[in-house]
Amino acid sequence: MEEGAMAQREHLLRMAALCEEMAALLRAWAAEDAVGVETGPAHAEEGGEAARAEAGECKDGEGARPPVLALLEAKKVTVKSVRALSEEEQGLRMLARMIGERFHHVRPLIDKIKKAQSSRKSVILDLASASPEAIASITQVATMANMAGLLPNYRYRRSPIRRLSAGAPVSPLAINFFTGQWLELYALHVLEEVADRLGMDVQPVCGA
Repeated sequence: MEEGAMAQREHLLRMAALCEEMAALLRAWAAEDAVGVETGPAHAEEGGEAARAEAGECKDGEGARPPVLALLEAKKVTVKSVRALSEEEQGLRMLARMIGERFHHVRPLIDKIKKAQSSRKSVILDLASASPEAIASITQVATMANMAGLLPNYRYRRSPIRRLSAGAPVSPLAINFFTGQWLELYALHVLEEVADRLGMDVQPVCGA
């Protein structure tokens, strides 16, 4: 495996592991807070103070920190920088979610796109032996990527060859998205779903 491909794979695995870890931390955090509230007035106050401190609430009029960021810092996870999602990134969240939820079907397309970005050659994907579910997922992701300006000259020929083709997606936005940003945005979606089930407010930010 090429060094660049290995580095990308390691990055994706780290992001997937971090996503699972953060979701587990959110569940544990909510459980600890609930225990603190139910164990009596004095302990509840202590638990409430600890929960508020861990959530980033500050005394003396200081501003509150995003709950996920505060939780990561409390668990000794270093966050080098934090920024709000750009308008372009917000627009790509649905595409990232589609890729994440159907990755077992769309992985061949993502792999072809990354190879095309390295070689600067067209994307060609033969779908003759693919299942109907895989074809539906791949073509939907490709259509969304094309509409977002990430996959130029996209075309799918249904009959008789079932072949997908597109130009090399080499814009900075496309390179950034397909080499890992989609997973970051999908991880954010998963965390927001967990936080929503726990009744927590999580602001959409990106960190490093």
